[in-house]
Amino acid sequence: MNTIDTWPVLMKTLPTMPPWVIALGTVVVVWFVVAMVLKVYVLWHSARRGERWWFIGLFFINTLGILELIYLARHRMSSTSPVIPPASKTWQ
Repeated sequence: MNTIDTWPVLMKTLPTMPPWVIALGTVVVVWFVVAMVLKVYVLWHSARRGERWWFIGLFFINTLGILELIYLARHRMSSTSPVIPPASKTWQ
């Protein structure tokens, strides 16, 4: 059975799904997108500050955004934040 054969079955099933299932699916997708954007920002921030252990922990541990928010709360970017300069000019 290929995808074209299953499409009519899906279209018949979708309207009979309870609204809470559709709403829950939407919330999960939005939460996932926000968590991934937050993870990218926090990884960039920790790498820029040279915090190797935070980078490793944030990269490998998936906490759905909780650990990322803890990091941002503890290490807010300010004008006095130490920033590691790039090793060479090729990255700029």
